[in-house]
Amino acid sequence: MWAKGQTRADPGETTERVSDPLNRRCSSWQELFAALLTYSPNATNIFRGHANAEWELVTSLERRLKSLPDSRDRVVAERGIHRRFTERSQSLLHDCPNEDDELSWLMLMQHYGAPTRLLDWSTSPFVALFFAFEQPVAVAERALWVLSASWLRFQFGTKLFLHMRDPWGLIAETETSATGDVTTSFPGVGFDWRSAENRRLLDLRA
Repeated sequence: MWAKGQTRADPGETTERVSDPLNRRCSSWQELFAALLTYSPNATNIFRGHANAEWELVTSLERRLKSLPDSRDRVVAERGIHRRFTERSQSLLHDCPNEDDELSWLMLMQHYGAPTRLLDWSTSPFVALFFAFEQPVAVAERALWVLSASWLRFQFGTKLFLHMRDPWGLIAETETSATGDVTTSFPGVGFDWRSAENRRLLDLRA
C-alpha cells in the first residue's frame, strides 16, 4: 500500500514548503495512519484511492482524448462530448441543471460516467481506501493519494476561480455616513460565488 501526497504547509504556516511529492510504502494500517499525519496535518486534506499504485492522476477525459488520432482537435472533441450529453439528458433525466450551470453539468456527467476533466476526491481517507480496496483480489499494490485542498486553492484559486473570502456571509462591513449614521452589511450573502465560478469555467472552455 502506497500513500502518495504532498508535504506543503498551509498558506499561513511558516513551515518550509517541499515541492516534490512524498511517497511512502506502508505495510500495515498503523504505518498508513502514521503517514497520514505527516501530510500537512493542519491543512484541509482530500483523498483519492487507486486500486493500482502505478496509476497516475489522469481524468477520464484525458484517457479518452489520448485514443483520438492526432488529426482530431481535442477542444472540439470535448465540446462534442459535452453537447451530446446535455442534449440527450434532456429527454432522459427528470431534473437537469440550467444551461449555463457548467459545474452542475460536469458533476452530472461525472456521475453517469461521461468523460470529464473532473477527478473524484473525498474528505475522508476511509472512503478513498474503500475504492482502493473495493476489489478483494489484489492484482497490484494499492495507493492512497493525499492533497492539501487549502494549498491548492491558495496556489491556483486566483488563476482559475475567485477567491472565496467570505462564502458564508459572516464578515460584516460597516459604513458611516456624513450624518453619523452607521450601516452594517454582509456582502458575502449577496454574492453568487457559483455563478461567478461558472463564468470562469465557460470562459476557459470557450
